[in-house]
Amino acid sequence: MLETLDRPAGAKAIQTRPERTLGKIAMIVAFAAAVLAAIALFVGKPAPQRHLGRTTLEWVQHGFGGGTDYGKRLEAIDALKALGPVAHAELMEEFTFTYSKRRKLFNDLKKRHPALGLPDPPERERQSLALFAICALKQDAAPLTQELGVLVSFNQFSHNACFALASVGTPEAAELLIGGMKSKDPTVRRGALMVLPNLPNDLLQSSQLSRTATPLLLDALRNGDPSARDMAAYSFSRIAKLVPDEVVEALTQSGPLIAGAPNTDLRMGAVRCLTAYGKQAKQAAPLLISAIEEIDEALATDIAPQNPPRLKGLFPPQLKGWRSALLEALQSVDPKAAEAYAPARPLSMPDETDAPVGQGILRIGLPDLPGRR
Repeated sequence: MLETLDRPAGAKAIQTRPERTLGKIAMIVAFAAAVLAAIALFVGKPAPQRHLGRTTLEWVQHGFGGGTDYGKRLEAIDALKALGPVAHAELMEEFTFTYSKRRKLFNDLKKRHPALGLPDPPERERQSLALFAICALKQDAAPLTQELGVLVSFNQFSHNACFALASVGTPEAAELLIGGMKSKDPTVRRGALMVLPNLPNDLLQSSQLSRTATPLLLDALRNGDPSARDMAAYSFSRIAKLVPDEVVEALTQSGPLIAGAPNTDLRMGAVRCLTAYGKQAKQAAPLLISAIEEIDEALATDIAPQNPPRLKGLFPPQLKGWRSALLEALQSVDPKAAEAYAPARPLSMPDETDAPVGQGILRIGLPDLPGRR
């Protein structure tokens, strides 16, 4: 209200004093409410459930945060099973942890100014350890199947969620992975395709899964990029062989078995597939012979310097390992043709059988654990 000449001095102060008092009271009430809310959050929150003196997250750190001590890992798995639904809820909370705005600003500052030596944020390690624990629980983590499926369908943590579903290894989890292979999102499709061979053998060999997965795998084998084709071929080496002629025909038309430079690599999925198909894949023998001869040329000592082979520069042990794998496949596909390229070297490939529970998460090739905080 504007002051006038006929208003006595001090009138404005007298009129506005009650408004200031009410404002101060409102601020005090709001502050008190905030304090009470904080107290309720930290004091009223129930204490985490423990098993043998440790909480879920302490067991996860005990079993999966200290390297490859399988004794500790087995102890942690047994404890998580005993905690049951409590462990499931806390593992999913850690698995789906997202960065706060403040943490994102901190991470951005760390990237821009490495000289400051800021510590690594613990969130990435927490997510990795939670994933390791879910994978190690295998079918005991089946209650998390639907939640993991939602993450896959919405492409939230889809890569890791696919790994977790494959480790759970139930028919329901397999159906969700097949659904991921049908997704329009290439990231989801690739994640589901990558982990499909990690399903348990009895499930992979079931006719129902084979009938559902075969058309999707054939499409990836014919139309995908080189990496997708190789993953599809590896899946065909594991599932029931319903259409071997179509698979072998697609393999023979998908280019050489050794990828070109600069990312020179052997298409091991295709080699595994041909080894598993055996004489049914006889028409692929020239493909295997061509790769073996290319390796032999690269390993020869009398190569003219002006005409080096395409594989020159790779470590000889790597080439010899490739030759061993290719020769075993050729011996399986066409034993008579393989005689000219013998003797075979021992082939060191991971065992296809299910690994013990303590080593299960290593079989599926999860990312390395980040440094401990």
